[in-house]
Amino acid sequence: MVLVELLAGIGGLVKVKHKADIDSAVFKLHYRLTATMLFCFCLLVTANSLVGDPIHCVHDDNPKLQDKVVNTYCWIHTTFTLPRHIDKGYGR
Repeated sequence: MVLVELLAGIGGLVKVKHKADIDSAVFKLHYRLTATMLFCFCLLVTANSLVGDPIHCVHDDNPKLQDKVVNTYCWIHTTFTLPRHIDKGYGR
């Protein structure tokens, strides 16, 4: 028992790495770089939609309609207006 306690104390001072390394350097670079790029792009898209003004809906000049409310509705319901088709009379 005394020998086991002595060896356990000494064993804590010695660090031996017995972990198998199954990834090559190229594969490690690939998955780390891919994860980093995806995270950065997610931050960019989120910042663009939160900080920027992502959509401008075209609507009547009705004083009862607030621009922010209409733009939020268009953003949530994916409703949008294509400016090049406004005067063509589609759907009339």
